[in-house]
Amino acid sequence: MNWFLLLVPALAVGALGCLLQRRYAKLGGLLILLGCLACAGVVALQLRRTVFAPPVVSLNRSQMIVSYFFGSQAMRELPSRPPGPIVLIFPPESALDARSMQSYVNTFRPTLGVLHDVQELQCVRLDAPAKAAKSGDIPSTAFQSAVAKFPNAAVFVSYAGVPADFERLFPADKTAAPFFAFDPWRTIRWLAPLKSGKLRAVIVPRPDVDLAAAGDIGGEPSSIFSQLYLMATPANADEIAAKLKAK
Repeated sequence: MNWFLLLVPALAVGALGCLLQRRYAKLGGLLILLGCLACAGVVALQLRRTVFAPPVVSLNRSQMIVSYFFGSQAMRELPSRPPGPIVLIFPPESALDARSMQSYVNTFRPTLGVLHDVQELQCVRLDAPAKAAKSGDIPSTAFQSAVAKFPNAAVFVSYAGVPADFERLFPADKTAAPFFAFDPWRTIRWLAPLKSGKLRAVIVPRPDVDLAAAGDIGGEPSSIFSQLYLMATPANADEIAAKLKAK
C-alpha cells in the first residue's frame, strides 16, 4: 500500500482547520492539529515500511536443485499433454516454511523456458495436522483433496512425497497426469506406483547427507544433485529403495 495516498485527506483536514480558525478558533485549531498528526503518522509509516522492509529471500541451492530437475522433467512431458496447469503440491506450512516454498517455486518457473509464458503454474498446500506433516505421514485424503482441485492438470509435482495408497488419487476411468515427487523424509511409499509407471520419477535425499548443512553447496547442477540426492525411476526403483532401507 502507498501510504502517501493518505496524505491527501490529512492535508485536507489541516486546510479545513485553517479556513475555520478565524470564525471557530477551537474547532479550527483541533482540525489543524489532527491534520498535522495524520501527516506525521503517514510519513512515519512510510519510513518504517522502507527502512524496516523484510530482506530479500535468498534461495537455498540444495532446494533449488530439486526444482531445477523437476522443471526439466516436466518440460519433456508437456509437449505430449493437453493444455492444463502445472500443479506444485507442498506440505503444510508447519513442515515447510514460506521461504523454502518460494525457493522451490522461483527455481521451477525459469526451467520451463518459453513454455513458462503459456503454461499456468498453480501451487497448493496440503491440509494436515502439524505432527503428521513434520513426520511425513500426511493423510491420503489431503492429497486427494489437492489433486481433485485440478482435474485438467498437465503435470503434478509433489514436494510432500506421496501417500501409501497413491493409486486412489486418480479415478480408475481417467488417465492420470504425469506425477513427480520429492520425498524429503526418505520413505519408500512411492516404490509400488513408481515400478508400475504411475509415478514418473521420485527424488530423495541421499541417506548419508544432511541437507540442512548443505544449503550453500556450489558447483554445476548435475554435480550438486549427485552429491545430495538420488533419483528413482521405474528402472532403478528397487535399487534406490534398498539404499534407503540400508541407512
